[in-house]
Amino acid sequence: MREGRHVEGEVAALSIGMTLEKRAIAQFSALRKTAAGDPRAEKIFSDLVAWEQDHLEVLTRQYEQMREMYWEEARFWPF
Repeated sequence: MREGRHVEGEVAALSIGMTLEKRAIAQFSALRKTAAGDPRAEKIFSDLVAWEQDHLEVLTRQYEQMREMYWEEARFWPF
């Protein structure tokens, strides 16, 4: 059961990280719109959006793996 609590903490941390990445993507996307007409600024914000999306994908994969491990430990299989 001790490992289950450890996994819970990791899943919570990953969830928080995913939320922060989503917020960063939204913020940089909005800033990209305000930079319309300035190709350099638009590229910077586009690159930042892509970078944050990469982070989100990594965190999402880790989250899903941890969730499955937690469910397996708990002998829980969702329908």
